[in-house]
Amino acid sequence: MTAVTSQFEMTGLKLRSRVAPLNQDSSDPTTGCDMFEANCTFPANHCPLMKGCTETLDGDECYWCKNLVGTCSYMSATDQCSNTSAGLSTLEIQLRFSRRRWSHVFRTFVPSVVIVGCSWMSFWLHPRDITARVQLCVTAILALITMAGNRKEHGITVVRAEDVWMCGGVILVILALFESVAVNSILRGSVFNLSFRRTRRGRVGPIPGPSTAWAEEEETSSPETVANRIDFFSRILFPISFTVFVAGFLLYYLA
Repeated sequence: MTAVTSQFEMTGLKLRSRVAPLNQDSSDPTTGCDMFEANCTFPANHCPLMKGCTETLDGDECYWCKNLVGTCSYMSATDQCSNTSAGLSTLEIQLRFSRRRWSHVFRTFVPSVVIVGCSWMSFWLHPRDITARVQLCVTAILALITMAGNRKEHGITVVRAEDVWMCGGVILVILALFESVAVNSILRGSVFNLSFRRTRRGRVGPIPGPSTAWAEEEETSSPETVANRIDFFSRILFPISFTVFVAGFLLYYLA
């Protein structure tokens, strides 16, 4: 087993031997007698550098790596059990494992958060710099897809928490790409923007005397102003949306 890279590490072992009458439930703790019990605590990562070692080449260090059971406490009550031959003897083995989380944190979650955050830099560029904004978002998407594709599947077909995390990051970066294209289209004067301006113009009636109301309305609804407003709100909404996604992810999978 030392040659296998596992997502879990053993942290404890419990052995329990019981004898219960044949006409009673052997799993009921109130019936029967405990003959033997052992609790062992395994230190986490006691030999991380000896994976796949051989005792002939690495000596005693490899031997202790493969046979270390940690600190154990034993309890024997054989002398307190009477008429054990007429009962049903059972042996219960419990293994305690803990997930190797820090490896996923530094190899998957932290880099993906940095990549998603870098895609938000496009909101701070001018809407006319469409080439730089699109290249930034596309690079972030390709980086996330590459990270998701480099994972070893080991024949697993179910949807895991890591898959949901990567999918959420890709969706946010794609939305940032769509936002960059939308503000550039508005700035260049799309059909939708022109029809919007014509509708607003038709509602403004002639006002007797000198007035600047029409000019002010045209200035506030100019394409550049609308594009800058969308970028401004995107700088706030995208981080908030990603924070809500992270909070929901942690509450669902870690609660």
